[in-house]
Amino acid sequence: MLASRKKSLKYEHFNTLLAHDHASDFMSTPPITLTKDATMAEAKALMRDHRISGIPIVDEKGALIGLVTLENIIIALEYNYMGDPIEKHMVRDVVCLTDDMDVTTVIEYLMTYNYGRYPVIDKNNKVVGVITNGDLSLHILERLGNVYLHDRRRDEILTPGKGVLGSVALGSDESFFYTIDSHDLDLAGQGSILFKRFLQVHGLPPDAIRRASISLYEAEVNVVLHAYGKGEIRAYLKGGQVFILVTDNGPGIDNIELAMEPGYSTASDEVRARGFGAGMGLPNIKKYADKLVILSTNTGVKMEMVIVSEDKEGKQQVD
Repeated sequence: MLASRKKSLKYEHFNTLLAHDHASDFMSTPPITLTKDATMAEAKALMRDHRISGIPIVDEKGALIGLVTLENIIIALEYNYMGDPIEKHMVRDVVCLTDDMDVTTVIEYLMTYNYGRYPVIDKNNKVVGVITNGDLSLHILERLGNVYLHDRRRDEILTPGKGVLGSVALGSDESFFYTIDSHDLDLAGQGSILFKRFLQVHGLPPDAIRRASISLYEAEVNVVLHAYGKGEIRAYLKGGQVFILVTDNGPGIDNIELAMEPGYSTASDEVRARGFGAGMGLPNIKKYADKLVILSTNTGVKMEMVIVSEDKEGKQQVD
């Protein structure tokens, strides 16, 4: 049933942005559990105190053996067996999730079974958490919120009139150089502001300026986040094309292919909350640059980007 339903549903956005998230990333912990020897009255009191609608029942090793629900409690009250052990009335065929389930599969379960709470178990059948519809919704909103904050901050930084710290050196009329020398996230993007002004002075089309400045911003932030805030930006204009080279002396990118996937990030939750590390940096560069080459070693990263501008008739200007 799940397999056929999964084929008919498409979560393209979730499959990209949330592709690297699992049930363990947003389940509620520690789980509230009871053993089979506890009474229905004890279950009722625990559910009332914590305002929950179900409690996983575990054995002495913490493994899942059943579930007591609000419906079980209502029936127990009606037939006056609140003093009975939970084992006599618990649900034994429990629909549960595993801690390594991806978000799409979790969504499938919640849409298929429509229960209020789902125990989450590990590979040893031990209950390690609980997931509700609210937990899933908050997680998705958080991820979407991180991307929104990231994009909003980038747009604010690249808005004309922002103050700039540092300086720009022009090797010739059509070349640009900037040294990234700060690990302060609040200063990330200063080189990109100068670069955008540089492109405007040289009369590039607005679309090329936008794509080039966004691409550079994402690369600059990556240097601040992952390369100790030390790097260089070099760019030049030639034949209607913008050539950008960003280098750093950081630890490199462990897996470029993985880092290119939307939503993949090694940043902390604190960094994400500030509008950084949403896992959209390299994917955005790939999206906005016409050409992208990334070379990475354990002593640094070299990123080459090419943005092809268009003339007034919409034709690409290339050599």
